[in-house]
Amino acid sequence: MAFKLPELPYAVNSLEPFFDEKTMMIHHGKHHAGYTNKLNAAIAGTSLEKLSIKGILKNAGKHGAGVRNNGGGFFNHSLFWKILSPKGGGKPKGSSNFGKAFNRSFKSFEDFKTQFSTAAQTRFGSGWAWLCVNKSGGLFVTSTPNQDNPLMDVADKKGTPILGLDVWEHAYYLKYQNKRPDYVQAFFNLINWDQVNANYEAALVSNKKENSIKSTSSKNSKLMKSTAKKATAKKPKAKKATAKRKPTAKKKVAKKATAKKATAKKKPTAKKATTRKTTAKKSTAKKATAKRKPAAKKKTTAKKTTAKKSTAKKKTTAKKTTAKRKPVAKKKSTAKKTTARKTTAKRKPARKKVSLRRSAAKKK
Repeated sequence: MAFKLPELPYAVNSLEPFFDEKTMMIHHGKHHAGYTNKLNAAIAGTSLEKLSIKGILKNAGKHGAGVRNNGGGFFNHSLFWKILSPKGGGKPKGSSNFGKAFNRSFKSFEDFKTQFSTAAQTRFGSGWAWLCVNKSGGLFVTSTPNQDNPLMDVADKKGTPILGLDVWEHAYYLKYQNKRPDYVQAFFNLINWDQVNANYEAALVSNKKENSIKSTSSKNSKLMKSTAKKATAKKPKAKKATAKRKPTAKKKVAKKATAKKATAKKKPTAKKATTRKTTAKKSTAKKATAKRKPAAKKKTTAKKTTAKKSTAKKKTTAKKTTAKRKPVAKKKSTAKKTTARKTTAKRKPARKKVSLRRSAAKKK
């Protein structure tokens, strides 16, 4: 949706002498109108057109500088005109909810003025000073640069602003020039505390809605987490089942391994059987050849031995015959020799006897 420049709830010159008419004309008719037109141009044709200004500012840091600056300028000035009044000033009513929260948050009205004035005067360059509501309904003072505000995601301190003061020079320079503290003190004379009170009540309502949304979202998230936990609690059973099934697969693998081992064992037996068969065949062949060869060898050896025996017998028989024959010759020769010796022996004694007889004869 397109945002519209809000009209002033009072006359342009009705805030005199604190805010001059010329400044109000330029400030509202030029600056605020410029922020409004530029914001509409920045969100044209986007999903941001369907959002409220607070919805846009909630994520202002994500939408770019054009949306952030002009959206902030539109919201900030719209709030600023409302909390000013020609009949403003004074102190907040202590009997209202806002007054009670005000008294709890600040020691006194002077304490509030000091804190707020310090925030406005010490803001370097351009910016805003704020009175905001936190989530628990308490109040705090802060400041932001440029056209930022505590609603934005980029704010240092987040909250709902219910009162604000523009400290840009275009808000006070025509009357106060460089005297910002004088401009800040003049502001306290124009505060519409009734409007601030209404803003506080609206902030409490919005906080309750946000808290209820957060509580429901947290409940939903808790339910989702619990269901997720239950689902994950159920999944381990499936995991157990799969774990039980997987060991069967592992058992199958183990069976395959055992089968492989069995086949590996069988294969060696087969190999052993084949080796045995081959060895048996070789042994039988060797035995056959051994049987055959020894027979031949035996025959040859037997022939050789028989031949040797026959030759040995022949030799022995020949030797025997020669031995038999030779001894006969020897015997004959020896017998002749012996007979000759005997004859010589017989003859020799006869000679001796003859010689003895001759010697005996001689002696005689």
